[in-house]
Amino acid sequence: MFCLDFRREGGGVVSTALVAASRLGSSTSFVGTVGDDENGRLIIEEFERYGVDIDCLQVKPNASSTFSFIMVDQKTAQRSIVTSPGCYKDVIMEEKEKKLLSSASYLHLDSYVIQVGIKAAQVARENSVQVSLDVGTLRPGVEDLLPLVDILITSELFARQLIGKDDPERAAKKMLALGPRIVGITLGDRGCFFLTQQGAFWRPAYRVEVVDTTGAGDVFHGAFLHGLLRGWDLERVADFANAVAALKCTRLGGRGGIPTFSQTMAFLRKKGEQRLWGDQPELG
Repeated sequence: MFCLDFRREGGGVVSTALVAASRLGSSTSFVGTVGDDENGRLIIEEFERYGVDIDCLQVKPNASSTFSFIMVDQKTAQRSIVTSPGCYKDVIMEEKEKKLLSSASYLHLDSYVIQVGIKAAQVARENSVQVSLDVGTLRPGVEDLLPLVDILITSELFARQLIGKDDPERAAKKMLALGPRIVGITLGDRGCFFLTQQGAFWRPAYRVEVVDTTGAGDVFHGAFLHGLLRGWDLERVADFANAVAALKCTRLGGRGGIPTFSQTMAFLRKKGEQRLWGDQPELG
């Protein structure tokens, strides 16, 4: 077996979402930890390159940064992932972090560090900051975080684990009953499904030549939040996020293919999405 190509770049659920949102034009900040090792330096350099504020990034001395080795099959785009956990759980919520959270428009979380996530969500709620959560799998303790979430977008796997069958609509109804105002489920090449108290809708995935799906869900979340910040209606936001995630999948790596805002708008115009975007999508 031979390696035909290789990329070394940052990753992570929340961090890649922030990189995507930043690349699209949003102002973003990251709260988390890295070690003082070579991987930690790479993570910091990438955040700086993409314009993500790292004033609250905590560097742990004599610690290893979290990293993954991902192998992608050239023919099928299927992935095999090996992860070294590192120090990602060692996040400390102090006044500096709380001040940053209280000034945000949205707080985006994952389900890997539940107790820290709960503390952050409580600070956000106290300051009228909307809380967004990306859940990939059903992890212990996540049920304690869900009541604090405003925007809950999960993987297809989580939805199936939640109700024990493949039924996105039923899973979404169960999640909406827990308190979020927006519930979404990403469904890979089937697109996405969303449910609110006002109704439900599906948006199909865009067809592209898929090279690597690594980070596609994370990028979807970042693009989704960017759309909300622009004040678009929910269906347009989901369509935009689908487009950004699709473009990411056309290149190897979790971040290398993340498009700019103008590149995404050109893609949507080429696809002729008149119903949502009209003739000038960039003016939406």
